[in-house]
Amino acid sequence: MGNLIVGLLNHLVPRLFGCISFVHLHSNHRRKLDPRAIKCLFIGYSPTQKGYKSYHHPTKRFPLSRDVTFGENTQYF
Repeated sequence: MGNLIVGLLNHLVPRLFGCISFVHLHSNHRRKLDPRAIKCLFIGYSPTQKGYKSYHHPTKRFPLSRDVTFGENTQYF
């Protein structure tokens, strides 16, 4: 319930935890032939910034972005 309240305070739409999220990579973070988005696992909301927190398994990183497309009908694993 606490994460839902944080999401509402940041004016972000509540999403289903554990679903696939495609995090958009802006042009200054990618090269010409790199993909424009990376497939991640949605894990929650940031309590200090506006954005969705995801987990990118191949790089073991946690990107935080508002430019995310969700696939709530499918699970990551």
